[in-house]
Amino acid sequence: MIAGRIIKEHQFPKRTTPRLRGRPSPKKQIELPDETLIHILSFLRLQDLLHCRALNRRIHNIIKNSIVLKFRIELAHAALEELWQPIEYKVNLKTTIERLDSLRKLQFGWRNLAWRARHLVSLDHPKGSLYELSSGIFFTGKKRRLGVARTQEIVLQELPSLECPSPPSKAELNCHVAISQVCVSIPQDLLVLLEESRSNQGGSIRDNKLIFKLHLHSLASNLPHPEATNPILEYDCMSTWMSYSFVMQIMGNSLGVLFTSGVLGDSDYERFVVWDWTTSEKRGMVSMPGSRYDSFSFISEDTFVIPCARTETINVFLFRPTPPPDHPDRGPAIHHLCALKFPALNPLNGYKYLTISCQSQPSPETQSAYHSSNPLPRPKKLFTPDQLDGIVQFTATLSSGTRTTDLIVVTHRRALMSFVISGQNDLGDPLAEPWESYPMMPAKTWGPDITFPFWRAISRCMISPFTYIENAQWHSQVFGHRLVQLVHPTNNHTNASPTRSGQIRVLDFNPLFINRPPLFPEDYHPFIQSTVTRRMVTDVGFIPKGDIWMDDIQSGLPYYEATTVETFALAGVMMDEERIIGLKTGTPRSQDIVALEVFVI
Repeated sequence: MIAGRIIKEHQFPKRTTPRLRGRPSPKKQIELPDETLIHILSFLRLQDLLHCRALNRRIHNIIKNSIVLKFRIELAHAALEELWQPIEYKVNLKTTIERLDSLRKLQFGWRNLAWRARHLVSLDHPKGSLYELSSGIFFTGKKRRLGVARTQEIVLQELPSLECPSPPSKAELNCHVAISQVCVSIPQDLLVLLEESRSNQGGSIRDNKLIFKLHLHSLASNLPHPEATNPILEYDCMSTWMSYSFVMQIMGNSLGVLFTSGVLGDSDYERFVVWDWTTSEKRGMVSMPGSRYDSFSFISEDTFVIPCARTETINVFLFRPTPPPDHPDRGPAIHHLCALKFPALNPLNGYKYLTISCQSQPSPETQSAYHSSNPLPRPKKLFTPDQLDGIVQFTATLSSGTRTTDLIVVTHRRALMSFVISGQNDLGDPLAEPWESYPMMPAKTWGPDITFPFWRAISRCMISPFTYIENAQWHSQVFGHRLVQLVHPTNNHTNASPTRSGQIRVLDFNPLFINRPPLFPEDYHPFIQSTVTRRMVTDVGFIPKGDIWMDDIQSGLPYYEATTVETFALAGVMMDEERIIGLKTGTPRSQDIVALEVFVI
């Protein structure tokens, strides 16, 4: 009987009848070669590429075994971008395996502060007052001549690099301009020189107004920049002060200059002006009477922040879209989007915010190369920080009589942009109706309570010993998603004379790095463990209320910290993609840098 038979799998009858009419026949799948799939997958973002591993086993194995995709994943985890067209084309001959090896060595060096080379670069022009670091080149003003108030010559000193085995080169530029401030954008071959004209110097005084001139030069030729419609931008002001400070920054085609008169909060003139340096058109101006501006930073092409010590706020500004010719003007070109309050101070003990500065480097800009036959130093690098994942550091100096301290607030550029995006949605169409005034957000509202996919909070607050005003800009510096500090011995009194020695500390705020294991097997080498102390800070920071603060300060932005055990005789520190630059001065209170100690990571 059929019921009693044991029917095996191969004994089932096969269908021999044709399929039903109207039912489509299965199409044969086209299998792409692995090389084609790797090329397609290399264009995906990190999250999409990681999600593709769950599609099927073949895609998973391709992503797991492909050197190209491994390189892309590790590059994204490091928050870096690759320079496919470096300034010197010979650097681009490296294979993907060599680039992956260079990337891993770079990450290992930053995790453990393990530099592969250490150089001492002496400066034979220690009397210069201008200092600028851009793309591996250190710009300084040459020694001033007797009877000359401002220097007219700039020295370009190339810093040592592993990619450049030859000795670092140096070039001198005679700009024929009395330089008060300098700003550089090497990818755009742009050198901006600010000339301050005063009456006692025989400068340009027009209708009782002080004239400032911005000279737009080409680094390659030391001539007016060919892309600038007007190579000299002018700005005039009415002020009784004869002492001015300037902050300049370039972001793409935007050139921002902050003019501030007076010192230590005593000022009657603050203006922030933005030009399009290619067309010479003034994009807008910010002026808040009674405020004290110390610095600013571009967040995007149309967004910037200006901290203010008198109002105790971080002010976020946004450029309005340019209306068409047939639309009426709906307000100023720059809109005050919001004001983020700093932690409130205890009024009983007389503390007040003295200054608030901000740093965010490098500025978002297009990457291009310039070519010239002149023997100018040229940057040689393989990677550059991802601009969207950079951090912004705000350093607030608090004072009450002889007691002084610093409050450091760190946040992500992407987090600040979230206020811009949400603010634009609330403001509506700027061409249809005027935008309303800015809201004021308390510190406990914008600081610890906002969550994002990659980080738990948008700020981290830290108390730091006060560094005297003259060299405050050397105490710490931001580059990309890292913050480097010179940590002085803890036994120093708050306002005692500073020592020219300290430990080097690097804080990494890359959220993708925080989510990965911070240490790898090679990081546990006994030599590494004896030269650096490391820790991962993921808990919520807590600064209690008391003599200084009105309320408790909580912040939860996680970071990875590495500190050297060795103490270095340095006055300050700077940083770029692959170096830590220690600054050496002749005397403790001197502003003149006599040498650079370069640690190549």
